[in-house]
Amino acid sequence: MDMSRLNLEVFAEKGATMELLHPVDNDVLTTEENGKGEPITISLLGSDSKAFKNKSRELARRRVAKYQKSRNKSVDHTVSDEEASELLVACTTGWSGIVVDGEQVEFSEEAAMDLYCKNSWIREQVDAFVGDRASFFTD
Repeated sequence: MDMSRLNLEVFAEKGATMELLHPVDNDVLTTEENGKGEPITISLLGSDSKAFKNKSRELARRRVAKYQKSRNKSVDHTVSDEEASELLVACTTGWSGIVVDGEQVEFSEEAAMDLYCKNSWIREQVDAFVGDRASFFTD
């Protein structure tokens, strides 16, 4: 087996498109209420991508710096929803069909952060997709 065919970093950098699922019935969400429109999608990089690794290191450095400044020296190892969202924003490269309050939302890092912070079910789907190497592996 040629190991270059299993270079997961290459696949993660190419990215993949996730179809957003309904948070309860797991049906693919579409741009039309009747389900006959185009799927709502989010374009993502994988957890083996440079963006994911760089943001992970940045968040870890931030936690260490906060720990070093702390008087009680207790470390909070939990990742906040905001930190989790930051990491996923770094992996998000675009989307289609995202509508909030009746308005089409153009992709931006700020809009992605807002979407993930306000919608844990979307953040959870994105997190699972980004972390699943099979989402990006195409052979």
